[in-house]
Amino acid sequence: PNPVENYISIKSKTPENIQFTLFNSFGQSLIQQNSFSVNYGRQIDLQKFPVGVYYLQIRDTFGKIIDTKKIIKGK
Repeated sequence: PNPVENYISIKSKTPENIQFTLFNSFGQSLIQQNSFSVNYGRQIDLQKFPVGVYYLQIRDTFGKIIDTKKIIKGK
């Protein structure tokens, strides 16, 4: 759901590994995970971050941007 309170869930329909970076609204990188398989899903913990707007950038194993999602963190 968006807005989120504590966690973002990432799921993929393909078995490939992906990379993600979470940015704040100023473009600063907050979390970066080099590579992981999301076959079974993955949660990103946002509890330590303040309420606001964030961007989740997802890349494939070659570094190509697959998607960028706007995330709104609520209370």
